[in-house]
Amino acid sequence: ANMGPVSLETAIDLENRTQILTTHTKDQKEAVRAFLEKRAPVFKNQ
Repeated sequence: ANMGPVSLETAIDLENRTQILTTHTKDQKEAVRAFLEKRAPVFKNQ
């Protein structure tokens, strides 16, 4: 969603929060596994 202009501090805070949320998903773990195994990832929206 477009929030309009935000400060750099706000943008960094939002990015940090998003990164924390996405690092705990099964799809993220699959992405790392696929990268290490040099294959395409199979995402399941989990």
